[in-house]
Amino acid sequence: MRFKAGRGGGAGGHGENPGIAIATGPSGIAATYLYGIGKGLREPCPPYPQLYIFGSELNPPFFFPGNCLPEIIDPTTAFDLSIITPYHEVVIAFIGCPDLPSGTYTTRFRWYRDRDNALLFEYAVPDYWPWYVYSYIGYVPWEIYENGGYHVDITLVGNGENFFRRLNFTVSGVAVAGTISKMELEYDESRANIPAYNIEVGNDGLVHAWGRNDSDHAVKLGISWQVTNSHSVVVESYSDVQSFTTSPGSTHEFIGGRFPLNYEGTWYILVYLWEGEPFLGELLATYDGTLCTVVPAVPEPEFSGFGITEYQTV
Repeated sequence: MRFKAGRGGGAGGHGENPGIAIATGPSGIAATYLYGIGKGLREPCPPYPQLYIFGSELNPPFFFPGNCLPEIIDPTTAFDLSIITPYHEVVIAFIGCPDLPSGTYTTRFRWYRDRDNALLFEYAVPDYWPWYVYSYIGYVPWEIYENGGYHVDITLVGNGENFFRRLNFTVSGVAVAGTISKMELEYDESRANIPAYNIEVGNDGLVHAWGRNDSDHAVKLGISWQVTNSHSVVVESYSDVQSFTTSPGSTHEFIGGRFPLNYEGTWYILVYLWEGEPFLGELLATYDGTLCTVVPAVPEPEFSGFGITEYQTV
């Protein structure tokens, strides 16, 4: 299990940090909170130890306290992952409390993805006097694996204190690629590749589409499509995103809903394959063309079911 966080204690000064908050607790003593987000952590006094997170191997060594309060290295809210590879660390968040009254506190970091407010990782340090605490997350499928907005909520409670800060950041440069590898139209207990031809009117249609992950890491695939009949009327609007992820080179099948093929002529479909939520994630592939051609049903023969009812010899 990844440790992914750390804490330290002691006395000393502190360097510059991206954020400073001063709050007065029930004791009447003003407590200073130093907080930030960036690419690493360092102590600005000898022997100048540092922990550079961005691009480091997973689970870097624990950052042991030295002689003074750490500060953020390269404070930023924008992280370009195109210059690192998956399964490396990305971002570190930090809170320092150099003059917090003695007592027991719980410090907690909750990391979220903005688009669905999904909790990616949570780390808490209970019953501890927090000279400083830090937490970090990495470029892995269960944490950061898509471009977009993220945030970390930092809380410190206990001994009458109740501190909260939300730090927002964005991720770009995650290389994703995908293909609509296959599409089929199901009808009358049969299937045909899309575009399908000479489907008899009166059948029900059902679209199946497969998305392939062409990235070098697992991604969550999403899809959306719109089916239009030969009268230019939309008969199905469908979208979905898979619950888990698709590994590199693998495919995921999406199945829509049934609709009646009730008009002759050419029917059309517009398909989008997405990385993540449709219309929110990155667009990977499209298909805009014929779904099928619908033709008149072949009539039943006027005379059918012949049988010999009487046999005469002459």
